[in-house]
Amino acid sequence: QGIWFQDFFLKKERSSCSFEIEFIQYLNHLNLPRTCMKFLENVKKVDFSPAKALCLIASVPGYHKANTINLYGHMKLRRVLSQETFKYCFSGSPLICQYSSVGSLDRKWVQEEFVTSLSAGRLSGSGHLGPPANLERDLH
Repeated sequence: QGIWFQDFFLKKERSSCSFEIEFIQYLNHLNLPRTCMKFLENVKKVDFSPAKALCLIASVPGYHKANTINLYGHMKLRRVLSQETFKYCFSGSPLICQYSSVGSLDRKWVQEEFVTSLSAGRLSGSGHLGPPANLERDLH
């Protein structure tokens, strides 16, 4: 769940940016009803190049494999964070998360998958961001 608020204007020329491509890819993945086709056509007319975001990390229902595994959700977050460098003071920082599928997640998945995704960044100098210092305590 999330919201993005920013003014965007119509394109002056035919071009695309990564934010637009990711947004349209996300909308297409939702399999919107045919009645929304006009909306999708209008979205393609908007200039998203001034978007003040590193990228769009959307979450879509389902299990993702092969060529879609890094396009959505925590796996995309893992890919994006792994390309970012953080100051050493963020090493071992706590992770605070909100998600709607908490009932379907088990401890093993949270520790081995989700925490790995959320702590995938690099530290300035050397090393990886790493998991929270008190992960075991925080999971209780």
